[in-house]
Amino acid sequence: MTLTIGIDVGLEVCHLCAVDPDGKVIVETTMPSTPEHLADCCDLIAESFDTPINLVALEAGSISLWLAWGLRQRRYIVKMLNPSSTSAWFKAAGVKSDKHDAIAIAQIGRTGWSRDVWIRSPESHAVRAALKTRDLLVAQRRGLESRLGYVLKAIGLDRPKQGAFGLVLDRRTKTLPPIALLPLQTLKQVIDATHAAITSLDELIRAYAEESPAAKRLQSIPGVGALTALAFTAAIDDPSRFASGRQVASYFGLAPRLSRTGTKHVGPRGISRRGDIMTRTLLCQAAMRLTYGNVRQTALGNWGRKLALSRSGRKVMAAVGRKLAVQMFAMLRDGSDYVDPGLAANATGS
Repeated sequence: MTLTIGIDVGLEVCHLCAVDPDGKVIVETTMPSTPEHLADCCDLIAESFDTPINLVALEAGSISLWLAWGLRQRRYIVKMLNPSSTSAWFKAAGVKSDKHDAIAIAQIGRTGWSRDVWIRSPESHAVRAALKTRDLLVAQRRGLESRLGYVLKAIGLDRPKQGAFGLVLDRRTKTLPPIALLPLQTLKQVIDATHAAITSLDELIRAYAEESPAAKRLQSIPGVGALTALAFTAAIDDPSRFASGRQVASYFGLAPRLSRTGTKHVGPRGISRRGDIMTRTLLCQAAMRLTYGNVRQTALGNWGRKLALSRSGRKVMAAVGRKLAVQMFAMLRDGSDYVDPGLAANATGS
């Protein structure tokens, strides 16, 4: 006999429930929300009933990843459940409480009737945190620059180009009263600080990409830079969890969006746009550079330019991005270097 543990994760307290193979509740308790306390509790349950723990299930949340890392270090098999799949179980229970949620999570883990969430490695999480922080700072800088342009236009001045804020504020705003000058100076200081932070992050990301063998191989593809390579490797994390490149394309939301029920078939209507938005955006940007940019010609880029003769730019971007994702996944899975398919075909023919 084995036990299955279900944990309803809270920021301060976790509710824990253990069930046997028949679904009977064996233990119910609460513990502080730390990996050490949860692992010690699991050890105590296993020793008290002289029964190994088959699985520890918990719902994905803000601190679930940290708890899962700690439990895995103590040799427990951890499954993180998708909240969109567990919500139906919680509604069917009829009673909403942390205690009942822990029981439902344990039953879901025992039966396996839920989609799992991939538990990223600490290294992958750190890389994604750096990339997400950069995205946030870039968006904030764009908003601040737009606001500065609005304030300048309101007083009859043109919006400056990026990097020229100091010159503009020195030459054109000397005659402004303090109440009008202070917002401009404040915006300039924040923009300069944000720009400096983005520059520091860019240097760190480029250096890390150079040290990563996988990211360095991916950067050998024309149009793929350090951001795209690192975002892709961090999102994939472990290539063995995907059976094919088709699954990778669907994972990043680059698969056709279809609606089929009975005899009614609708679609394809664009792409699904599910999954990692940041990586999908970077893949599409790399696809545009590969197709229209000033980069070395490749078989994929030539295919995209031919497709552009009869399709819109958005469809070309999605199609080339999908093929690029499949190609990058194959390189990660096989540990191979980039070889242009067109050059390989020519070499085989000769």
